[in-house]
Amino acid sequence: MTFGEQFYLSTRNPWRRLVRNLRLLRYMALLAWTWLVLGGRVRRACRKARQTGKPFYIDELAGGEILGKRAD
Repeated sequence: MTFGEQFYLSTRNPWRRLVRNLRLLRYMALLAWTWLVLGGRVRRACRKARQTGKPFYIDELAGGEILGKRAD
């Protein structure tokens, strides 16, 4: 589902606008939380790689320690 399908309204009903605004606020809060959490994990992994002298591979982020799974 696209952003437009989720958040653009064709009616001017104030209740629908309120519900849309609350859904949009929830979407933005979830997006900000995701960036904070995953960004922190990336920063920690980068810092750890720098301290150990090992290379930090971006390609391993999707399935490695960054998302809470071990890459053993």
